[in-house]
Amino acid sequence: MYVEEVRATTRRAHRAGCPIPMEGFMQKTFSVFKSIAIAGVAALLLSGCGGLSEAEPAATAAPAETEDKGALEILVEAALQEGELTIYSSASDDVLKAVVDAFTADYPGITVSTFRATGGELFNRYASEAEAGAVAADILAPSVNPDFLEDSGYFVELTTELIPNLADWPKEYVHPHHIAVAVTATTITYNTDLVSEDEVPTSWEDLLDPKWAGQAMMMDPRSSDGYLSLWEILRKRFGDQFLERIAAQGFELTNSGATAAQEVAAGAYKLAIGNYAAHSKSLIDQGAPVGLIEGLDPTPGLVHAAAISVNAPNPNAAALYVHWYMTKSAQQVTCAGVYSPVKEDLPGCPSLPKFYTPAVWGISSTDQTAIFSLLGLQ
Repeated sequence: MYVEEVRATTRRAHRAGCPIPMEGFMQKTFSVFKSIAIAGVAALLLSGCGGLSEAEPAATAAPAETEDKGALEILVEAALQEGELTIYSSASDDVLKAVVDAFTADYPGITVSTFRATGGELFNRYASEAEAGAVAADILAPSVNPDFLEDSGYFVELTTELIPNLADWPKEYVHPHHIAVAVTATTITYNTDLVSEDEVPTSWEDLLDPKWAGQAMMMDPRSSDGYLSLWEILRKRFGDQFLERIAAQGFELTNSGATAAQEVAAGAYKLAIGNYAAHSKSLIDQGAPVGLIEGLDPTPGLVHAAAISVNAPNPNAAALYVHWYMTKSAQQVTCAGVYSPVKEDLPGCPSLPKFYTPAVWGISSTDQTAIFSLLGLQ
C-alpha cells in the first residue's frame, strides 16, 4: 500500500534512537506554551533527540466551555499572530467550505487554505511533502486509513494536556495521534422519478433482484480503501456468493461517489450503490430527484478525523482548530445535515446509524484479490 514506504522510513528513524524531527514545531510553539505552563498547564520539553517529549507533549489552551479563559486567550493570541492555517482534507467541497467558513467567522484573523483530495492522492501528497522536509499542512483531516495517522510518525501525540476535550470524548473515537468527530454512513442513492416508493430497496439483498440488472452504478473497490472496505464488510456478512451475484447484475463501476449521484440525478441510472450522503446533498438541496436509502444492515461508514502535523507551519492555529473542532457548535457545522456526530445527537444532524459498522483497514492482498475476483474485476 502507499503508506508502506512512509512506515519503513519511520521505523528506520526510530531504530536509530530518534523520533521524526520536531524542531519547527518547537520553535513556533515555545513562547505561547511557556506562558500557558506558567498558568499551570503542562510544560513544553525537549526530548533527547530534539523535538517534543513523548512523555510531556506541548500543552495548549483549553476550550472556552471547560477551562480557564486566560489560557485560551493566550492560545488565540498566538494563533492570530501566525494568522494562517492549512488543512488537507477528504471532506466534500461543500462541507469543507462550511467548516472553514465557520472557523474563520469565529477567528477572522486567521486565513485558512485548503487542499482536498481522497484516498491515495491525499496521503501521497502529505507523505511526499513530509519526506522532503516541507510539510505544508498544519492539519490532516482524512476519512480513511487511520493507520497512516498512527504509524507514520508525522503527527503530534494527543493527550488531555494538549487537548483537554479528550477527557470527555467517546473513548472509541480517541486515538494516540488523531481524533474522530463524525461518521459518514454508506447509502444507496436512487432517482425518485424512476423508482417508486414500493420499489425502493430496503436491504443489500434487494439489489439482487433481476429488475435492477444494468440499472445501477456501484463503487469500484480498486479505487479507494474506503470502497474496498465496503465490499469486504458485505462479503463477511453475506458471503462470497453475494459478491458473485452482484457481479452478475452488470452494474457500472465508478471511482467517484459524487459522479454516481450526478448520474442518478440525471436519470442515467436508477441507483448508486455504496456512496455517501454528502455526495447527494447539494443535488437534493437544488431539488434534483434524488433520494437516499439509509439505515441498511450493515451500514458501513467512515469517520472524519483530525491530526496535527509534528512540523506544522502554524502549530498554534492548528491546536486552536482542533479545540474548536470538538465543540458542539463546530460539530453542528461539521455534520452539514449528513454526517453523524460521534459524541451525542445534535439538532439538524443525523443520529449515528443503528447498524453502523466501522470500516475495515489493512485488508490483506489475498482478500483484496478475492474481492476483485468475486466481483469479476481484473
